[in-house]
Amino acid sequence: TVIGYPGETVTIKGAGCNVAGAKYLIIKDMVIDVNSGANEGFYQGNGSYLRLHNVEVKNALQQNILLAGSDAGGGFCEFINVNSHDSGKIGNFDFEYHGIYVTTNGNLIDGGLWHDNPYGTGIQLYPNPQNNTVKNARVYSNMANYPDRQGFVIYGSGNVVYNCLVYNHITSNGLKFSTGGNFCYGSTFWNNNDSA
Repeated sequence: TVIGYPGETVTIKGAGCNVAGAKYLIIKDMVIDVNSGANEGFYQGNGSYLRLHNVEVKNALQQNILLAGSDAGGGFCEFINVNSHDSGKIGNFDFEYHGIYVTTNGNLIDGGLWHDNPYGTGIQLYPNPQNNTVKNARVYSNMANYPDRQGFVIYGSGNVVYNCLVYNHITSNGLKFSTGGNFCYGSTFWNNNDSA
């Protein structure tokens, strides 16, 4: 467990956090400011049972948070009250760079702010993640530099979105379900480029 000292702002600056293969790790009460010094602010490859709690992640060259892994490894991570913004500092229009990019199964995103990622979504589950839950999240003002895309994207199956606020995607759509077997309820959408 890595926890910021109470009453102080603890900042990891420049390098990001690569915890590939780690298990049972908690990072709490701190700021990860990549300051364009690494591709990802937080990278987990084939790790599991990790938790970010009250963490701000910002200014990654590519993804602020990347959860990658095979079907046999990775997943079952928790992101509680995370503030993820300003990803994609590389500014390469050949790719999208997200607030969080999830490829694994069984993860939880609970609360937090997922916003102002101009080259990507706030939250993206892709290409075939399963049984993830996103709840109580505010997803807003993403994809400003990519017209006709989405601020919040869900692929895979068995994923559930509820009690979320999705708004201010002026040049992009709010939410996209790209495959069947996913569910969204109790959420509010407004001021997006389409009805959702």
